[in-house]
Amino acid sequence: MTNQNPTQTSWEQALLNKMTGNGERLAVVENKLTTIENRLTNVENKLTNVEQDLSEVKQITNQIKSLLGWLKWIGGALITIALSLVANFVYSLVS
Repeated sequence: MTNQNPTQTSWEQALLNKMTGNGERLAVVENKLTTIENRLTNVENKLTNVEQDLSEVKQITNQIKSLLGWLKWIGGALITIALSLVANFVYSLVS
């Protein structure tokens, strides 16, 4: 049963070569996919850190807005008091 013709042998060899080449390509693709997965994990970790930092920035921004609101209110009150003092001074000079 070792009676193989040369055409069949060359066909089998070509098929084996093709399968080997495909296997090598598959190994390269698998390696690249692993690299991409690792990079994606790094990106996800960095994105999580950025989201945490952004949350802190939002809290600080809200605190600053609140403080500015109070400063505006206090500034308005001080201006009102100053204007009333000036008005009283002018009134005392005129009277």
